[in-house]
Amino acid sequence: MKLLKMSKEERKEIGGMMWPVFIEQFCIAVMGTFISMIVKGSGLQAVASINLLNSVTMLFQQAYTAIGIGVTVVVAQFRGRGDTKSTGRAASQSTMLAVYMASVVAALCLVFMTPILNDVLQDSEPLIYEYSRIYLTYNVISLPFIGIYTVAAAAIRGSGFPRLSLIATLVHNVAYAVMALLAVQVFNAGILGVSIALLASRVFAAAAGLVLLKRGNKNMQVETLLAFKIEKSILKPMMLVGLPIFLENLLFQVGKVITQTFSVAYGTVGIAVNGIANNMFSMMMVPGTAASNAAPPIVGRYCGMGDKEGARRKGYQFILLAVIFMALASLLMFVLLDPVARFYSDDAYVQTQIKLVVGLCAAVIPILWPLGFVVPAILRSSGDSRYSSVIAVLAMIFMRVGLGYYLTQVLHTGVIGIWIAMYADFVFRAVFFIPRLIKGKWLEKKLIDD
Repeated sequence: MKLLKMSKEERKEIGGMMWPVFIEQFCIAVMGTFISMIVKGSGLQAVASINLLNSVTMLFQQAYTAIGIGVTVVVAQFRGRGDTKSTGRAASQSTMLAVYMASVVAALCLVFMTPILNDVLQDSEPLIYEYSRIYLTYNVISLPFIGIYTVAAAAIRGSGFPRLSLIATLVHNVAYAVMALLAVQVFNAGILGVSIALLASRVFAAAAGLVLLKRGNKNMQVETLLAFKIEKSILKPMMLVGLPIFLENLLFQVGKVITQTFSVAYGTVGIAVNGIANNMFSMMMVPGTAASNAAPPIVGRYCGMGDKEGARRKGYQFILLAVIFMALASLLMFVLLDPVARFYSDDAYVQTQIKLVVGLCAAVIPILWPLGFVVPAILRSSGDSRYSSVIAVLAMIFMRVGLGYYLTQVLHTGVIGIWIAMYADFVFRAVFFIPRLIKGKWLEKKLIDD
């Protein structure tokens, strides 16, 4: 129990990182819910299109998301050693790498957009196809800009200044909300207006990220903003963390897209229910996601300092915080479940299905999600990425996809089968991650050379 008791200094250290990251994640989760609500007037097809394609667009974003995680850990470990120049070099190198990768992904997606939509939407009605093509096109064009924003914010967070990275997040989300609302409510532009607003907001966020990166801070000096020349000494430790995460997240998102298609068999209502439930799930996940994003900068710094006991202690504290605050978020969602379900849809059947799926979710995720996702974030803080990525991929293949297919397509359990398979994924992860954390083998990893 000594590991879980926090001194005043520890509460200040963790709170200073956790609260700005919490606000970031809350803004991101709220935006998904907000956009679904403002396009509700365009019909259930519009809601279904946006929610179904969100998993696809997340798949496209995995390259620079992995780079962001890698640069957070590397910057945190350099920070632990007091090497401010190397933190700046890691930030500039990772930002340029994100631009390269996002541009390639965007070009490929534009070329192969039709087969992508055909695979994801399958036998959906024509209006969903039309809305999805518009939304996906603007999403793909914006990939390089969201790549810059994501990696710049991750580097700034890793340097110990999460409040600065929060600025870029607020620019992105406030601009998106205002422009999307004007597009739908004032100009009656529907999906097209929302899509244009998304692109514009990501351009603003990229600009804010670059400005903040160039300014630097006391822990990170950025001499060259966009480093066109690749430095192996900087990129190697980043890729040791980022590459397994990229492969894991890529397969993870592919699995999510596959499981999303399981809802297509239940028609527009099934797609909409699954998408709305995902938005509400994202709200309950905010404290856990905040903990998994806030842990690497702090745990990684202790690993960089060579303080194994400090790293272990901080890891356990982040798990405890995630459990407590996810329980509170789930309780709040459970209390508000009925009015929230009515707010999303006027259809009584849709409301009943939403309450069934989200009610079960609120009961199980406070314990299972932190053990399945916060724990591997802690393991990666030392550079222990390969093990956690292998377990995550196996969980996706056998639980989410395999069990999800059996429940929804063979037993015909409905949309709830997708979610039961997801909970099985959480349990699978926890069974393998918890022993790894307790035994402490992750603390023996050495990411950065002396």
